[in-house]
Amino acid sequence: MAKRELQGLPRVAGAVRRRRLRRCHIAQLRARIAQAQRIGADGRFRRLALRSLKVADTQLKEIATRSNATVFDEQGLKALPPGVRERILLRLENIAARMAAAHEAAVQGEGRDPAFRCVREYERCRREARGARFWCHIAMMVCLVGSMLRR
Repeated sequence: MAKRELQGLPRVAGAVRRRRLRRCHIAQLRARIAQAQRIGADGRFRRLALRSLKVADTQLKEIATRSNATVFDEQGLKALPPGVRERILLRLENIAARMAAAHEAAVQGEGRDPAFRCVREYERCRREARGARFWCHIAMMVCLVGSMLRR
């Protein structure tokens, strides 16, 4: 894929590492998810990744509408209403669990897919996370979008 289609993802990835997403980062990530959806996918794991990205996009949309701050960080996550925060985290956890299960099941078959790296990085991030795992989930989404657009 052309560099133009990946434009902005390195900045979003950096913002996720710093745990400070601006509204423009959320918009950029949502635009790249929509682009990946338009491209489509072949292979079972990639189709699952696209479905997961669609769910993640819904959660990003909710974060963008519910957060009043220009920068979404740890305080922004805590400021979300408890029910909304729990629902977002639960859905992101479910995405990660489905991706991890698919990764385990497909290692023998499609194990060379670059999207598998995203799941491995997520699992490592989760083990090493000191704060909210939310950032590990968002990092996995950025990685998945990048792998879907690079193919």
